[in-house]
Amino acid sequence: MNQRVPALTLVDLHVCFTRRRFFRPAQQYHMLKGISFTVNRGESLAIIGFNGAGKSTLLRVMSGILEPDVGSLVNHGVSTSLLTLAGGIFPECSGRANTVMLLMLQLGICRRDAEAMVDHIAAYAELENSIDAPMKTYSSGMLSRLKFAISTQANADVLLVDEILAVGDFPFRQKSLATMREKLSSGDTVVLVTHFLADVRDFCHRAIWIEAGRVMADAEAKFVVHEYVKHCRKHETMALQQI
Repeated sequence: MNQRVPALTLVDLHVCFTRRRFFRPAQQYHMLKGISFTVNRGESLAIIGFNGAGKSTLLRVMSGILEPDVGSLVNHGVSTSLLTLAGGIFPECSGRANTVMLLMLQLGICRRDAEAMVDHIAAYAELENSIDAPMKTYSSGMLSRLKFAISTQANADVLLVDEILAVGDFPFRQKSLATMREKLSSGDTVVLVTHFLADVRDFCHRAIWIEAGRVMADAEAKFVVHEYVKHCRKHETMALQQI
């Protein structure tokens, strides 16, 4: 990219959750601790780190779903869409009805267009024979395939992708990976949370490694992946020495 045009700017973000339990003092969890960086238009940015590092919380702040306790998110006139396998469904309703609802609520698509998209989504998810069955009859793999297929319909300036790569059985994993690789190489602005480091290295311009709510590295993707892998190996060695 010759000219960097900002899409989102994060300034000193702090997020703290409070967990209250019966007969015990409330506990506070500081998920983000002073996160600052800018997402530029047209760049593919990966966010990596251990489980619990604050990656998904960060995406929710970037999407506008979650307000930071301290700091600010500056949106430079772009639309965002959070692609995630999380999200509510109605088990008693059919896959078709749930698909329409999720397209309308999560992606802002009008009802008529959402209804017209269902058959295409069902075909992609390989659920043509099950799309009119109640969601409570779906296996976890079927549910994951349907949610992934729905998420690929997003048309926003910035795609925020939270752990939706490689869902389902092996053939569908290959299909889902191919779809996301196409998005990552298309010139769209993509922020990707994933543990698939090979895809980060091969398809992302830049990576940010966060740990315990803080930025540990923010640089070219291959460099950050290299540093993160070294850290993981050191962490594993220390854990083995304590056994």
